[in-house]
Amino acid sequence: MIDVDTVLDTPVVGGRGGDGGATGPYITGGGGGGGGGAGLVLHGGATLTLTGTLTGGAGGLPGLDTSMFHLSDGGGGGGGAGALVAGATLINRGEIAGGDGTGGRRPELAGTGGAGVVAIGDATVVTSGGIAPGVQAPAGGAPLVSAAVEFFGGGNRLVIEPGARFDGAVIVVAAASPDVLALGGDGAATFDVGQLSALDARSTAPFRGFEAFAKQGAGRWTLTGTALDTAWGVAQHWTVEDGELVANARPAASGPGASGSVTVRSGATLAGTGTAGTVAVAAGGTLAPGADAAPLGTLDVRGDVALPPGAVLAIRSDGSGACAAVAASGTLALGGTLEVRFDGKPMLGASCTIATAANVTGRFAKVIATPSIGIVGYHAQRVTFTVIGDDRLFADDFE
Repeated sequence: MIDVDTVLDTPVVGGRGGDGGATGPYITGGGGGGGGGAGLVLHGGATLTLTGTLTGGAGGLPGLDTSMFHLSDGGGGGGGAGALVAGATLINRGEIAGGDGTGGRRPELAGTGGAGVVAIGDATVVTSGGIAPGVQAPAGGAPLVSAAVEFFGGGNRLVIEPGARFDGAVIVVAAASPDVLALGGDGAATFDVGQLSALDARSTAPFRGFEAFAKQGAGRWTLTGTALDTAWGVAQHWTVEDGELVANARPAASGPGASGSVTVRSGATLAGTGTAGTVAVAAGGTLAPGADAAPLGTLDVRGDVALPPGAVLAIRSDGSGACAAVAASGTLALGGTLEVRFDGKPMLGASCTIATAANVTGRFAKVIATPSIGIVGYHAQRVTFTVIGDDRLFADDFE
């Protein structure tokens, strides 16, 4: 049990469960094997960084019915969790595995494998390493795999960093308040939104039961794929807390997965050429349509876009009339800063549409275009930018 901040770089294995007792000659019913112990228990606000290996204890052997009746052997013991986390932070840079369950004489008597990590409320699990469950070892047939991570109690956060691996599902089993799946770290990686679902017995999605999603850390994550178009799809409400989230994914055509939203906090950026839900950019946040593969692409928004004072709309242009753009199905509310960056020399008179919407309200408080000056055209359902000169000639008139 750990309740202080520490680094664990040596292999740790939970204790093996005790063996079940055998019967006497005239008494039927062998004892069940004991459950394996957790590799570690982390609680009390502690933070542990794992750089080694951590494994839950294996289940104990079943007691056999050695009586003259041979009617009822005991069950095999279940494997212990690799880590049990409550109100604490586990940072995994190594490998975590649940303990294996022990088999019995019949498949239904086999002990279940332990989850790699079990979080039981207000826990944070950060991983760039591997997390795997233990396996159930039935008497016959293929081993059964448990969940890699299980969340209980609510208020938990899973932070997936580049390089993370899960050899099993990540499941929010029960939550009194939403659990958060966050994409973090300082590197770059992709995440397929089709891996997300609600908690439903019919779902085989790798990540089930999360109700809130976030991008944290200085790195860049790119969302790909299409949200599940099923009854167990999930509305994807994202918060970009830090770094850059590239929305190249698509929501579902119908069902819960068709809805969602993105909130962009100060210092963070939302980019992409996919489709996002309603977008709200806070002061200091940036909306930058386009992506590496399509720098002049369009980010579609199902709903409204809010750019209040202090928020930035960053537009990239080739200087000859093509540029990135935002296309909203709802209202585009302007009030922040427009920044236009040119990849080539701006051509006098070149004009492009930087945004379309069902309704455009407000105006930009500031316009920054380098190296040119231009006119922003405000129309009922679109916003344009037209190059009218060189900023070296009009430096006092244009920022």
